[in-house]
Amino acid sequence: MAIKPKAKTTIAAISILFLLTLAVSCGGGPEAKIKAYEEAINSHDVDAVLAFYTEPVTIEMGRTSSPLTETELRPLAEWDSIVNTQVSFTVKETRGDTVFCSKTETNDWYKAFTIDTIYFDPWIAVFEEGKIRHITYIHTRESIRRMAEAYKGFYDWAYEERPIKLKELMPEGQPIRGVTSARKWMEILAEWREETGGI
Repeated sequence: MAIKPKAKTTIAAISILFLLTLAVSCGGGPEAKIKAYEEAINSHDVDAVLAFYTEPVTIEMGRTSSPLTETELRPLAEWDSIVNTQVSFTVKETRGDTVFCSKTETNDWYKAFTIDTIYFDPWIAVFEEGKIRHITYIHTRESIRRMAEAYKGFYDWAYEERPIKLKELMPEGQPIRGVTSARKWMEILAEWREETGGI
């Protein structure tokens, strides 16, 4: 059956749009990859997120720097999936393989602390052969202040009312990330809010 000229034009247009979308999401320079990385996080596709990294990935926050392998990165991506993390990157500048961004992040864990959005500025990614090798990020002062205020009420309560649970979730003073711990965190935060109103 012959295809009419108008139909051919429509098919060609759809094909071009598809190829352009594929090029942006899978290829392109670092700026395009940041957009695809954002989409992978927001879709909660753990394997897709991990595919953006080349191991080990160095995560640097302030004076703290940690090289992470997939074994350590996977629980972080799983945590984001469970707590419904949504991020948005705004690219400010690209220098070679380095992308300078600002970033916003929301998730159910922050919301349980009555924190709507966390802001990072700068958030910097260094690419190596098309994949992320190094991430540096800094919370804005306002986000640090807001987190300190919100966390204090919870930790004061948890140390008194749920010390065993809290120790399980923070054996070395830092929250454990992963599927199981994310669910336990949401449970204890729900208990805190129910008993105190989140204050």
